[in-house]
Amino acid sequence: MKYHNWFLSVLILCLSFGTSSSVYAIASNIDATYKTASLVNSDSGYISFVTSGPGAVIVGNTRITGTATSPYGTIYFTTDSNAVTNDGSGRLSGKAWNSEMGWIDFAPTDAKAVSIDVATGQFRGFAKSQFKGWIQFDCSAQFSCVKTSWKPGNNSEKINYTSSAQTVPVVIPAGTSNNTNSSVTPLPDIKNVTTENLSCDDTISGMSVIVYGDEQNKSTDVVLLQKFLNRYENAGLVVDGEYKTTDVLAVKDWQEKHASAVLTPLGIRKASGNISLLSVVEMARVHKSNCGFRSAQYKITQKMLLQPFCPYFDVQKQYGDTGVAVSKIQYFLSHNEGLKVAVTGVFDVRTVNAVKAFQRYNGIKPENINGIWGTHTMNRANQAIGCE
Repeated sequence: MKYHNWFLSVLILCLSFGTSSSVYAIASNIDATYKTASLVNSDSGYISFVTSGPGAVIVGNTRITGTATSPYGTIYFTTDSNAVTNDGSGRLSGKAWNSEMGWIDFAPTDAKAVSIDVATGQFRGFAKSQFKGWIQFDCSAQFSCVKTSWKPGNNSEKINYTSSAQTVPVVIPAGTSNNTNSSVTPLPDIKNVTTENLSCDDTISGMSVIVYGDEQNKSTDVVLLQKFLNRYENAGLVVDGEYKTTDVLAVKDWQEKHASAVLTPLGIRKASGNISLLSVVEMARVHKSNCGFRSAQYKITQKMLLQPFCPYFDVQKQYGDTGVAVSKIQYFLSHNEGLKVAVTGVFDVRTVNAVKAFQRYNGIKPENINGIWGTHTMNRANQAIGCE
C-alpha cells in the first residue's frame, strides 16, 4: 500500500508540473536526417540545425526561427536585432548570429544566396560569416544537405512558439559591424581576373573530364568551361582555371536544363556538377549552334562531336594507379553503369571491384575478369558511350 501511495503521489506531482507549465512542444519542419551544412573554409566540420526541443528550427513564411549547433557554439537564426528572413517563395536573406562566427549573411553579394527549392525542400547556396568563412548548402555534397517540409503559403508560423525558439536576446559585442565582407576569404578567391565569355573562336571539342576536387583538372579546360557558362548561362563566374564550388553549382544548373542530353542517357536524374563526355558533347553542340554552324554544309551530329574523343578510354589502369585517367574510369562506372565507386582519382579496392562487376555484366571472359582496366574492358566501355 505504501508503494502504491508513493507512486500515485509522484504521478500526481509530475502531472501538476506538466499542466502548470506554459511551454509548448515545438515541431520542427527541418528533416531530422538532412539537417547539416558544411563549413567550407574550415576543417572543423559542419553546422547542424536543431530539430527537436526548445531550439528547434522552424521555417516560416517570413523568417526562420530556432538554432543550429556548430564547432563554435550555438547559431541563432533570430535575435533581438536581426533575423534570417524568407520572402515567401523560398529566397532567404538577413543574418544569423554566433559569438565566434559573427554575423552570418544568408544573401552575400559575392556568391549564390541561400534559397529553398520549393519542389524538393532542399536548401541551396552559400551563407557567409564574418570571421569563420562560408557555409555551403548543397545536397549533392556530404554533410551539406538541409531539407524542410515548408511550402509557400503554409501555416507553419501559427505554431505557438516558446520564447526561446522565436526571439533570442543575444548580447552582441559593442562595436560589432554588421558587415560580413571584412574578414572572410572571398568565394571564389578573386585574383584580379575577369568574367569573360566564350568566343566563337574557342573550341570546346577535346575538353577532358573535369571533376570537383581533382588536382589534375586541366586549368585550360576549366577556363573554357567558365567562359561557356558565362556566355550561355550568364553565370558571372571568375575565369581563373580553378574548379570551385561556385562553378560546380553553375554546372549543376546547366546539366539540369540539358538533362535529356547529359543525364538521361546515363540513366541518372541528379546533376553531379562534374563534366563528363556527354556534358562536353552537349556543350560543343550548343556552342557550334550558336556560332552560326547551322547550314546543311555543317550539320551537327553526335558522331562528329564524339570524334575528337574516340577512343575515350585508351590507357590501361590497375590497382594503385592515380590521376585523371582513373577519375574518368570511376566517373564512367559510377554515372554510366550505376556502380558504387567514388570519383577519387585513386584506383583503390572499390574501383577494382567495380571494374570486375562491369566486366561480368559486359561479357568479358571469366579468365579476364581481374579488375584491370585493360584492352577488352576499354573496348566495351568505349562502345557503351558511342565510340564504336
